[in-house]
Amino acid sequence: MLDFKKAASLTDLKKSPSKVLKKIKGSIDPLYVLSRGRPVGVLVDVDTYHKLENAIEDLWAIREIEKINLKNEPTISLAEFTKKFEGESTLIKTGK
Repeated sequence: MLDFKKAASLTDLKKSPSKVLKKIKGSIDPLYVLSRGRPVGVLVDVDTYHKLENAIEDLWAIREIEKINLKNEPTISLAEFTKKFEGESTLIKTGK
């Protein structure tokens, strides 16, 4: 269930973006953007975004390692893994 304790309307965001952005500065909590009372977006502080992005990459790497372990394939070093999959993590970031 979504908790809208930190929320701003789309109208507020259009009228005063700096005021809305101040609400998330230095916070780990998301700010929901609402249109007609319904969520249409989420804003997070840039540091929080980078932490989330890194966590997703770490989880992706763990998933790939677990796939290898399930197949009983020989393991590879972290350097080999990074070299093999570095292009794919970019795909995850951009969604392309």
